Amino acid sequence: MMRTGSKLPLVSIVVSNYNGRKFHLLEPCLRSVLRINYPNFEIILVDNASNDGSVEFSRRLFGQDPHLKILANSENVYSQGLNKGIAKCKGEYVVFFNNDIKVDPEYLRELIKILEADKSIGLAQGKLLLESNPEKIDCVGETMDIYGNPVALGRGERDRGGYDRIDEILSASGSASIARRSVLDEVGGFDPKFFIGYEDMDLSLRIRLRGYKVVYIPKAIVYHKRTATDSVSEIRANVKYHFNKNRIATLIKNYSGRNLLIALPISLWLYFSAFTYELIVRRDIKWAIPRLTALLWNMKEIRYVLSQRRAVQKDLRRVSDSEILRLMSRRKLVKTILDFVRK
Repeated sequence: MMRTGSKLPLVSIVVSNYNGRKFHLLEPCLRSVLRINYPNFEIILVDNASNDGSVEFSRRLFGQDPHLKILANSENVYSQGLNKGIAKCKGEYVVFFNNDIKVDPEYLRELIKILEADKSIGLAQGKLLLESNPEKIDCVGETMDIYGNPVALGRGERDRGGYDRIDEILSASGSASIARRSVLDEVGGFDPKFFIGYEDMDLSLRIRLRGYKVVYIPKAIVYHKRTATDSVSEIRANVKYHFNKNRIATLIKNYSGRNLLIALPISLWLYFSAFTYELIVRRDIKWAIPRLTALLWNMKEIRYVLSQRRAVQKDLRRVSDSEILRLMSRRKLVKTILDFVRK
């Protein structure tokens, strides 16, 4: 039974920001979060070394609101910033928002109602709609194929009732999700060496291997604006590098030995093939290099990655890979190859 009124559990909301003032994201995001219709929440704004005055801007506009605390991270490291935010949280639940979202006022009530009724849920997300066209879906959950190629469920589809029931998903979107704090304490937070990319999938896989469910809750609505920073070429190149290195590390950390032997050789072949194609056919060294440097990072950091694997496989794992495989995309390898080269 859900608690009521002042007995509702405290929810900590971690909002991650980098240069959100410059891209006109931060103010509408914080205004929408502060309007949430829920009596017991706190907001920790984690600013990842913005150089656009985001911290001062937020203090000036919202500094008097008792819900808001501002944490200035000295580095622009997304996953590390999230962990710093978690460390400041006092709530039973932790919500993660990127600065490119606007949230429906009933968002928290819809999530907490479900999580309070089912203690087996460790992580969840609501329905993400495109802020520019709310009739279209941005994401109703995430999955990937066995080789690590990501799939955003529902992306680009019209919201016509096809995703209106609670369902299990492989992974919750890092743009807007909620975790049970006790579960985060069990499995650990986000991998600080990931920086950005696959940090949400890695966390979701650990939560699933621990035996908890990850679910999609359709009545919790968020409007998502794909950030303007994605169009900045040097940022895109850096993000692509981290996504590529973290994809490999995610497989190594979380797969059983058998499935790792199946998936990793093909994944490595995909990297070499994509590197060759981008270098020779497309003649675009800027996009080819991240494929190679991602492999070199995993070689350099192999002791760290293997130590993380031992922690997952020995200390965390309670269930078999069947809990992961049943929710994975079963696309054909040809489709995986084409999608990988495009990303």
